[in-house]
Amino acid sequence: LLRPAADQLLPSLQMQTDPETGDKTVELTLEQAVLQALANNPDIRIASFDPAVSRERMIEAAGLFDPAIFATWNYARTDEMPSSLSITTKNDTHDFEAGVRQVTPIGGVWSLAWTLNRADRSFLSGVSVKEYEPQMVLELSQPLLRDGGAKFNLARLRVARLNRKLTEQEFRQAVEETITRVISTYWQLIQTSRNVEIQQRLLEVTEQTLQRVLLRRTMDATAVQIKQAEAAVESRRAFLIRAEKTDADAQDALARLLTGPQLNIIADVEIIPVSLLLDEKIELNIEDQILTALKHNPILDQARIAIALAEVNVDVATNQALPLLNFTASSAYQGLAAANHEAHEKLETMDYLSYAVGLEFEYPIGNRERMAVLRRTRLEKRKAIAQMQSSADQVTQLVKARIRQINSSYAELQAERAAFEAARIQLIALEDVEQIRGALTPEFLQLKLNTQERLALSARAVIDARVNYNNAMVELARATGTVLELNRVKIMLPLVAGQASVNAE
Repeated sequence: LLRPAADQLLPSLQMQTDPETGDKTVELTLEQAVLQALANNPDIRIASFDPAVSRERMIEAAGLFDPAIFATWNYARTDEMPSSLSITTKNDTHDFEAGVRQVTPIGGVWSLAWTLNRADRSFLSGVSVKEYEPQMVLELSQPLLRDGGAKFNLARLRVARLNRKLTEQEFRQAVEETITRVISTYWQLIQTSRNVEIQQRLLEVTEQTLQRVLLRRTMDATAVQIKQAEAAVESRRAFLIRAEKTDADAQDALARLLTGPQLNIIADVEIIPVSLLLDEKIELNIEDQILTALKHNPILDQARIAIALAEVNVDVATNQALPLLNFTASSAYQGLAAANHEAHEKLETMDYLSYAVGLEFEYPIGNRERMAVLRRTRLEKRKAIAQMQSSADQVTQLVKARIRQINSSYAELQAERAAFEAARIQLIALEDVEQIRGALTPEFLQLKLNTQERLALSARAVIDARVNYNNAMVELARATGTVLELNRVKIMLPLVAGQASVNAE
């Protein structure tokens, strides 16, 4: 398994250096290119942080229900003018409270606390009294309608979980798009490299033709034929320059996607693709491909999550449209004595029990605001369902179009191969005629030059058709959401906070 943050686990690429020119080259398979991109591509690295961020937000939402320990201490002194001898003139009080409270998943709040009040009272008569009053207090507040229930109070956590799934799907989509770009760019590099080879061969053949014409200057080659051949040579030399420039651009495009320590946009290394293009005809079942796309396409997964998010909003709005009805209750055991230990002994007897219950009710007349929010969220849910249906139709249409593209690309490949073979036979026939007839007319020379170019064009058309055929299969895998499976790539999401990773078998 290869982790993107651990580049050292990737197998090192074998660089070769030309002893004469010093040019560096590296042979690269398609599998190696995919691994390099998974390990180093900046787009994947940027997107890999989103699942970790969303997971922390989910933990943040769940943390609302964590119990909390609390404690308070207060000291107060009062010194007042008394109105009678029985009233205290000075009071020193110490209040201490410690306990635990928790918000419940159904919206209630409970707390259990131990309190201790110590009072030092001085009376006008000169008498001083100390009192210790410990209590065990249990309090509960529970919404019965609005703001109550698991659906409402767990809504934030449900949204966080759905957002995490959404970021995971977006991360998966980013990985699939990157792999697709790597594969298509790899095939494009094969295409441009092959075009350079074809154009070099065409230029060599045309130069050979020019040399033959020059050798026949004393026989039947005039300035017309010589200039014909020279013009063809220079024209094809210019085309070769453009082909080499296009090939260099393809080299940079692939290096930009890989961005590794050995292969990157700065390194002056020529990439030599060694994987073979697929030529065999692939039989595809349209129904199976559509079912696969409906199940795995990331766009549809995101649409399903959007519906689930809309359902959460409807649940919240439904709850908020209810009347407010809150239930409160409290219970306390008390102890009271002049000594601390005596007061706590009385507390332990649980003889002095106090309790209270209450209800709170509220309902806005008309309730128009909350009812409007409820209707809006229901409409948004229906919209999300409609968008899901529309996306499913678009994906189905896309899959069918990709299958037609594969079939048409394969048929085009066969036709281009037939055209190439016809051009090759025609050129052989013209060379045979040239040896037999002897005479070299401008018309015959132009026909030969045109046939050479037609053969090169046919060769380029064949490689273009092969690349289009392979790219069509990659695009089908992207439409069905199976790019990762076909390339044996598995996304590993961490169980603890951290960066998501991509593993490849």
